[in-house]
Amino acid sequence: MWRALARTVPVWRGNSVPRGPGARGRLSPGLTVWLTFLWVMVFGDLSWMTVLGGILASLAVQWAFPLPHSSSRWHVRPGAVTVLLARFVADVIRAGLQVSWLVLSGRPVRSAIVRVDLRSADPVHLTGVSAMTSLVPGTIVVRVDRLTGTIYLHVLDLERQGGVEAVRSSVLDQERRILLAIGSNADLRAAGVALPLRRGRARPGKERPS
Repeated sequence: MWRALARTVPVWRGNSVPRGPGARGRLSPGLTVWLTFLWVMVFGDLSWMTVLGGILASLAVQWAFPLPHSSSRWHVRPGAVTVLLARFVADVIRAGLQVSWLVLSGRPVRSAIVRVDLRSADPVHLTGVSAMTSLVPGTIVVRVDRLTGTIYLHVLDLERQGGVEAVRSSVLDQERRILLAIGSNADLRAAGVALPLRRGRARPGKERPS
């Protein structure tokens, strides 16, 4: 599973540089936390054994498959993280019920491969979108274009999902929530994603003066 996740990471370009051969060059604390989170989500268990296993697995995959190091800073926004997780859980429950009803009803369905061009090709963002999309029942990422940040999904019961454009919109909304949750302000500007204001307006991300 982790080797498959590692293959979803695009080659470095722009402000990303290859890591060095040493432990510091191969291992990233931020990526370790993110991969551990994905591990816990896959197993659906927050026990210390699952968390420890996720940490060890994330370190192993970074050592075995060195990923490009992004020079952009992360900006974790607790409110956006809460929205991301809540919506993800709701999507998993809703899709699980739909797939269960589909199996019980036995009605014929039309599946399809849908191409989605993401806003960001950042390694962490691309991995997160691919993993969280695949964890929702009825959709799975079957191919990732590392150069363009494009993913291809196999979608079960395309008509019930609302058609091709609805699937694309759903994945792009997921990417937007991930960017708002952990993306730096520079990432948001590059992707054309605006930060919401408390009064209901929106503004592009700005870096705080040092």
